Amino acid sequence: MMQYSKLLWLALICLFILSACDDKLLSLDDFEPDNADAKPMFVRETLMDSSGSFYPGYRNYKIRADNVALEWNASNDPNFVCYKLFRNNSLIREIFDITQDSITDSLLNQNQYYKYSIATMIKTGLSRADTLTIKTASLEAPVLFTRVTSDNHVELQWTDPSDIPGKFKIFRNGTYLHEVNESLPATHDHVYRYTDMTVQQFGTYTYQINKVGYYEDCYPGETETINVNYNMANAPYLYGLQQLQPNLNVELNWIESCNGETGYRIYRRIAGNVNFNNIGMVTIPQHSYIDQSNLMIGTTYEYYVTAVDTETNPDTESPASNIRSITIQEQAQYVSWEIALYDTWGDGWTGGLLTVLVNDNIVLDEITLATGSGPEVFTFDVQDGDLITSYYQPGSYSNENYYQIIDHNGMVVYESGPDSITNPIVVNLDGKSGAKSLAGRSAK
Repeated sequence: MMQYSKLLWLALICLFILSACDDKLLSLDDFEPDNADAKPMFVRETLMDSSGSFYPGYRNYKIRADNVALEWNASNDPNFVCYKLFRNNSLIREIFDITQDSITDSLLNQNQYYKYSIATMIKTGLSRADTLTIKTASLEAPVLFTRVTSDNHVELQWTDPSDIPGKFKIFRNGTYLHEVNESLPATHDHVYRYTDMTVQQFGTYTYQINKVGYYEDCYPGETETINVNYNMANAPYLYGLQQLQPNLNVELNWIESCNGETGYRIYRRIAGNVNFNNIGMVTIPQHSYIDQSNLMIGTTYEYYVTAVDTETNPDTESPASNIRSITIQEQAQYVSWEIALYDTWGDGWTGGLLTVLVNDNIVLDEITLATGSGPEVFTFDVQDGDLITSYYQPGSYSNENYYQIIDHNGMVVYESGPDSITNPIVVNLDGKSGAKSLAGRSAK
């Protein structure tokens, strides 16, 4: 009888252990068996290139604005039960056909990051999952700017911030006018041009450019209204002149007053001198310039700006803007600090953004960790007594994100995971600037 009771207890213990193991079958995070050969692998070559750009996927339509076509290497494990597909750590599909090696995930949002994981369920447990982060295609509208040429035609220029393949359709006063093909390989900074030579002088016209794709169209572009009367007689207005920290550079900002310029020329002289010198030029639609010359501390400089049309022969230049002056000040001691971004899961910040401010001025705007575990390091300059704050904008799975602020001596003065710095860090170059313990970080 005693021996029978021992056998009964042993059987109950075995059942309990098997039950616990059965619970593990559904855990993506906790179970990692030795059968690594069962690990499914996403096919990445059709979605991204070696640099991590999703350009191939956008061009072959495997990555669209609202869906992603995923492929993986099929399992050949005789103990196969099913594939489990996760999006942003949530189970979205179970597939019991061992030969199926692709699926299209739909109803997504444009220009968003999504993290996918796929794992194979086998009879002994869940194999290690392969993880892939994808950004859906952007449908942002073309950015249009216009000018009147010297022969009173309208030149349209635009850039394309979208990711979809397509053509540009030009509308004038709401009526279709012309179509322009993409320039390949497509880039966001390429400037497209079209000249409308069918307008009448003194007429007023409204233009819009829309990008039309094979499967989907971009959002409608903003309209631009222009009066066809070539004007290079008005001077720009120079409204901003400031010395940038922590160097001796000077930034200029102005407002346009003409409608025929192709760019702007910047002029400078030392106060008291007679002549100005041309120190640089920018093209439209830029309305700012940074003077990075070797300016001298204690010296007063004077600036003005002109609009210029370089497509006439000779160039047509507007009258000079108003003159503004600035005296270069000696800068306090500045040192470079670093901010390092990390992700515990290893797939980047998936939409998370961080803005860093010094004395309420933005020094790093919406930085992110695009992919991987990090660190992704950014630098900014501080001086004694500066106040550092930050604004963290969460994306998907923000609990995986954290960052460190590192001083000029390599010491970590702040570590956050993740949150915004609302109580300013006070920079103390002679001692410890302060530190904060890590809070809210989740390692997986």
